[in-house]
Amino acid sequence: MNYIWNNDTLSLHDGDTLVAEIGFSTIDDGNTYVVERTWVSDAYRGQGIAGKITTTFITRVQEEGKKLLPLCTYTNKFMQKHLEYADLLAKK
Repeated sequence: MNYIWNNDTLSLHDGDTLVAEIGFSTIDDGNTYVVERTWVSDAYRGQGIAGKITTTFITRVQEEGKKLLPLCTYTNKFMQKHLEYADLLAKK
């Protein structure tokens, strides 16, 4: 499986098959990522894929020294469970 970054998505592929995707935008002159949606293909659900793609996304946020605004329900719950990432949360 491989990750592909685009201007507004992080996608996870298994060969030619789209497995999962995070849709995002940026605000604050590109300093804050706004996660708008997380999607996992029905065929791959229940395998922890949403958590894996979210962790990959968060790692990039950390590496870039940016903030995260989780509008997506899944990402919001993920951030509530993983308080070790609390410093990445943008002020609303």
